[in-house]
Order: sequence, then C-alpha cells, then structure tokens
Amino acid sequence: MAAGGFNGTTFGDQIERVYRNVMSNQREFTANLSQDYTTQAPHYVDVTSASGNGTVVTYLASNDFKIGETVQVSGLPVTSGSDLNLVGTISSCDSTYFVIHNTTVGTSAGDGVASVPRLNTKLYMTGVQAQSIQVGSILAIDEEVFLVNAVSVSSDATPVYTVTVTPAYEGSTNANHAAGTTVYINPKYTRWAIGVALNDALAAMSAPGMGLMREGYTTITYNPVLRGYDLAAAGVPEDFHSILSLSYDLPDPTHYFPVMRSFRVGRGILNSKIPGGYALFLNSSAMPGLPMQIAYGAPFYSATSTDQDMHTDLGLPLTCLDIPAIRAEIDLTLVREIKRNFTDSQPDMRKATDVVAGNVMNSVSGLEALYQKRMDEEANRFRNRWPQLKPIGI
Repeated sequence: MAAGGFNGTTFGDQIERVYRNVMSNQREFTANLSQDYTTQAPHYVDVTSASGNGTVVTYLASNDFKIGETVQVSGLPVTSGSDLNLVGTISSCDSTYFVIHNTTVGTSAGDGVASVPRLNTKLYMTGVQAQSIQVGSILAIDEEVFLVNAVSVSSDATPVYTVTVTPAYEGSTNANHAAGTTVYINPKYTRWAIGVALNDALAAMSAPGMGLMREGYTTITYNPVLRGYDLAAAGVPEDFHSILSLSYDLPDPTHYFPVMRSFRVGRGILNSKIPGGYALFLNSSAMPGLPMQIAYGAPFYSATSTDQDMHTDLGLPLTCLDIPAIRAEIDLTLVREIKRNFTDSQPDMRKATDVVAGNVMNSVSGLEALYQKRMDEEANRFRNRWPQLKPIGI
C-alpha cells in the first residue's frame, strides 16, 4: 500500500486515513502470515501410466481435473518411445484418466505426478491471537477479505495455524500477500469495505444536483456540412453530466476563442449517423477545419487500484481530497448503528446503559455537518470556475 497516511493523495492513502479514524481506540485481534500466499497453488495427483499415439497422450490417474485446465506432468519414466512428461490442456477426462492433445509417441508404466493450478484456499499463520480464529470468522489481509471454512493447528513449539478459506470474499479482489503481513481477525472495518465506501462517496459527490463534477476536455474539428457531432467519437464519456464550455478557434493571431451558446446535447440516438448514441448539435457556425474546444462535467472515476491518485487518476480537485474520507466515515458508522440495534445478539462489548441506542448514529452528526459544509464550499468553488452556461436550443 502506498505510504503517506493522512497527507497522501493516493486511494490507498485515503483508505488508511479512514481506517485510522474509524479504528481509533478500537481493539484489534491480529496474526501474521507465516508463508507467502499466492492466488494460485498446484493441485497434485499421482499418475500410474501413460501412452501417446501421435495425436493424443492419455494418462491414467485418480483425479478431479476439469476439461480446459492446464496440466503439467513430471516424474514419469520412459518405457518406450519419447518422454511423456509434458504440459498441455486437458481435452477430455474422468475420475480415472485425462487426455491432452500432443503428437508425442511413447509409453510409460511407471509412477509420476500431475499438477494443475487451482485457486489457493490455504493460509498459514502464527500468533497468539490466531487461536481466536474459528469457522465463520472473517480475516482481512491488505485489501482482501477471506471467509474461514476450517482451522487446524500444529503441535510445534510455535504453533502454525492452517486455515482453509474462501478468498476474495465480499467481492474483494484475490491477490498475493507476503509472509509477515498482518492478518486482522474479525475486524470491525476491513480496508476493502473502506475502499468500497470511498468509491461510493466519489459517486455521491458528483451526483446531479451536488454541484461537483470531474472536468474533462476534448476538441472536435468543425465541419460546415455537419450540425451533429458524435460525442463518443470525441472521447466524451456516456455518463457525462453537461457541457461546461464550448468555444472555437480563429485563423487570425488574436488568440481569441469565441464562445458558442447555440447548441444542445442529444442522448439515446439510435441512428448509424451517430454510432455512439449521444451527440452535440450546433445551431451556429465556427471556423471550418479548425477545432472547437469542449469542456464537460462528468462523474469522478471509481478507483480500481490503491496506487491511483485521487486527483490525476480519479479527477478529484486537490481542494476536495478530505471530502470522500468524511463521507466514507459517515456511511461506515451508520451501518454499525443498524447492526447494534439487532435484538437477537449483543455485538457491542460495552453495556447498553453506557452506549444507548442512537449514540453511534448521533456520533456522526458533526461529521455530517462538516460534510455538507465542505460540499457547499467546493460546489461554490466549482460554480465560480465554471459560470453556468445557458445554451440556446436548436
């Protein structure tokens, strides 16, 4: 994860910012990975014999392989012909054999091993608090979430816990994790959930009526024959909100770009003349062969990586970097109030008389006021930057 914490500008920095705030004064149970976790791990079966006829190679093995999997065979001795320790794609199989297409001719009557890469469902970890892991526990490693399906522990002086898991749980992304990485056991908040909340906040901030948008720019060469221009072909995203500015170039040396106001935007166009389906229609002229400059407002991008920069990659103005974290903290806390009020269990360790119903929800009232204040400030800043353009319709 990128460094920087509160002052960083990457999406990963924002996750850490929210995590530190929501986990302030919260107890965490942790363990550590004792081995590297990779997303793929070899699945082995024993091979008892093989034969190749010049078209296919058939291997006898008690297996659960699937058609289309890539198999690697090793350790088979050569009985006749050529070596049948091959790599190939399984074309047919059942529980007693598998076949790959290969022109090798030969036989083998000895024992070998075949392996296919499968989703890795094993975590190995150490730590005193690992003893609290049980079936149904949630584990968080970096930005990935795991569901625990089984647990076993070694009898070594330093016990090693072998945990069978469902990777990429709750929609998180399966990824490699290095030995020594901290494993969070049943965390109140996962970094994955925080990342989702931050992306939700970015979407909410640029919703219509909120007054904020990502600024985008493109040019279209004016053609006096055309009144309609395919905006998709010009690189304008389909979900853009509005045209912020439209001007055109002049052939003289004045460096002046007259503003065009007589235009409209059309959407849902089902015609091959506008293959993108949405277009800019002009009712005034520009200079033939010269570019028209278009500034448009669109939703902020959602992050797909913790390394993405909030400003340069996602389009968030530098003055707004604090707002997504505030919104995410509000949303994450409000969800906990709903869970707290369930009557079939008591999720909070503190007595209900200490923290009465509604206290969790009310604790974010200050954040909600701050969020609204910051949104108003930035919306005013945006309006000052882009005075409302009132196009004259066609």
